[in-house]
Amino acid sequence: MTTRKGDKKATRSRQRKGKSQLPKTVSRKARAPRSRRASRISSSAAEDDVLVARRLEQSLRASEERYALVAEAVAEGIYDWNIKTNALYVSPRLIEIFSFAGTGITSDAWYGRVHPDDRESYRTALRDCFKQHSPKLECQYRIKAADGIYRWVEDRGLPIRDEAGGTIRLVGAVSDITLRYQTEQALRDRDQELNAVLDAIDYGVLFTGPDLRAKIINRAFRKIWGISDEFIQQTRPTMADLINYNRHNNFYDVPPQEFDDYVARRVEAVRLGKQAVNEMRRRDGRIIQHQMMVLPDGGRMLTYFDITEIRHSEELARQARDFSEAALAELKVAQDRLVQTEKLASLGQLTAGIAHEIKNPLNFVNNFSGLSIELVDELRDALRDVPLTEKVRAEVDELSSTLRDNLDKVVQHGKRADSIVKNMLMHSREGSGERRLVDVNAFVEESLNLAYHGARAEKQGFAITLERSFDPAAGEANVFPHDITRVLLNVLANGFYAANQRKVQAGNDDFEPTIVATTRSLGARVEIKIRDNGVGISPEVKDKMFNPFFTTKPTGEGTGLGLSISHDIVVKQHAGAIEVDTQPGEFTEIRITLPRAAAPLTRQ
Repeated sequence: MTTRKGDKKATRSRQRKGKSQLPKTVSRKARAPRSRRASRISSSAAEDDVLVARRLEQSLRASEERYALVAEAVAEGIYDWNIKTNALYVSPRLIEIFSFAGTGITSDAWYGRVHPDDRESYRTALRDCFKQHSPKLECQYRIKAADGIYRWVEDRGLPIRDEAGGTIRLVGAVSDITLRYQTEQALRDRDQELNAVLDAIDYGVLFTGPDLRAKIINRAFRKIWGISDEFIQQTRPTMADLINYNRHNNFYDVPPQEFDDYVARRVEAVRLGKQAVNEMRRRDGRIIQHQMMVLPDGGRMLTYFDITEIRHSEELARQARDFSEAALAELKVAQDRLVQTEKLASLGQLTAGIAHEIKNPLNFVNNFSGLSIELVDELRDALRDVPLTEKVRAEVDELSSTLRDNLDKVVQHGKRADSIVKNMLMHSREGSGERRLVDVNAFVEESLNLAYHGARAEKQGFAITLERSFDPAAGEANVFPHDITRVLLNVLANGFYAANQRKVQAGNDDFEPTIVATTRSLGARVEIKIRDNGVGISPEVKDKMFNPFFTTKPTGEGTGLGLSISHDIVVKQHAGAIEVDTQPGEFTEIRITLPRAAAPLTRQ
């Protein structure tokens, strides 16, 4: 093995030769005829040369000693390769690292210890350095130590070139990086395993460092945002780069002039770590759910889920549920309507039967009352020619007049009762369960009259003022006439009762009970309002007034079914609405809203 020790011996030999030759040079020059002063000058110059040579030798020795100390002190092994002589000097530290002590090492032996798989890359690195393709040598390879085990080294060398640019020496340092390489390889293996796992999942994952620069981007993320592998490998993008990548891809529903502000807001939210679970709908219709987690090292983990299909399935499920609920509601409405129709049909049949039974004796009453009036007149005519005392004749005239007045009242109320019976029969015949168009104003007017006469026939001395405010545009509505009449009669009866109750409670003859009937066109619907100036309804009663069998009337005066049936007829049977506005002690207003056309079954 050729070492720097041989170079030192050669240097000392040359120095000794220089010293031995110096006197000869001086003696040859002394043979020429010179003056004594010139001889002294020549001798002084020679001594100066010797002193300079000695100083140079001492400086060189000190430099070599410092070099040796540095070589032993540093952790790396140092080498000096003389390319021309192929002499390789290695520091004791390098010998120690690879246990080469006693084995000897040359440049060829060193190359022979390089792992076969690494020789080509090592040779290429040397060639690039020697040919000035690279300014210095930097490479990593495996070298076989004395124990036969390959160790990873990092080789860094600085070439020394001659005036022609050729490399004559290579001075460098070799570091044992086996542990570092194994650690880095373990990290790379772990990253590869992590990437393999992340690429296997179907949602996007983005890992960033504290600087929000991407560290790991899985396959699903690249697919969701259409980002190429080349872009990621070449730029190692930041969060802003990833958003700006799709600036012109019509993904973000953001105006172009606002896009920079949008990017700044998104990046700031990620930087602050305050971004919760959010959803964004892209312009292409995809729905992306994203959330963020702050990592212990200050980085961020962002996950992106394409939930378009989930939302679509949820929408289909919601539509199916709504359809099922609507179908169930329609079935319930149909059932309620069927039950209500059966009730009303039974009530109509009962009303018709009672009306027929009443009409027959009522006809006798009306007919014989009229006939009796005629008989009273004939009796008075017959007694006119009979001689009677003045007192008796006065009594006969008074009795016949009273009898005739009574018969007139019987005829009058009989006709009124006959009118009520006729209306009852008419509505019982109309209660066939079939819809038909009716004139709203005429229909309300008829119900007013029917309710008024019914109340007067039921209670002697009944009096109330009826006011009307009919909208000419109310027009027609397609309803079940018999059922709506039933509703209006119930509402009017309650209004009559409340108005008269207030008069009784007030004890003031100046109070005038009043009912106001109003109609109004609402386009596709029509509104009927019945307002009374009665006692009003308390909030507690208002909440229960449409409950079956709930009544505030004294026992025997109400069944509590009138408003309950009315509510079912308006809401369930006609898909309308019935509302109450009241002020206790002031008024009550019932608003009935009905569709003009036959409304489809709807959930109420």
